[in-house]
Amino acid sequence: MAIYSATKFAVRALTEALDTEWQDDGIKVRSIMPSFIDTPLLAGPANAVTNHSKRDIVVRAGLEFTPVEQVAEAAWEAVHGSRIHVLVGKTAKRMGFAAKWAPGYLRKRARGLLKSRQGL
Repeated sequence: MAIYSATKFAVRALTEALDTEWQDDGIKVRSIMPSFIDTPLLAGPANAVTNHSKRDIVVRAGLEFTPVEQVAEAAWEAVHGSRIHVLVGKTAKRMGFAAKWAPGYLRKRARGLLKSRQGL
């Protein structure tokens, strides 16, 4: 989780830096942040002690999968819009809101999900 999170933050920072640096050249840099997309990446086991897939964890947590078509539409809108970061899907928007207004709650929820994942 730490490496995944660090990578996500790195992409955000790089997007913002490049957008600033290339602004005078008329180049926009945007990022899209979709919630879960049902891909083969989610088919693997959630951890070393369970046969449950990452997909199962997402479903059990009550999170939705964002349709690929919705992500593609968001990418098109991001290229033509003014927002640097575009959240796509209900889960991404909820997590973005929680990260901004209730970061402690979000970390507590993440700890709870990790504990429940270990018990599968």
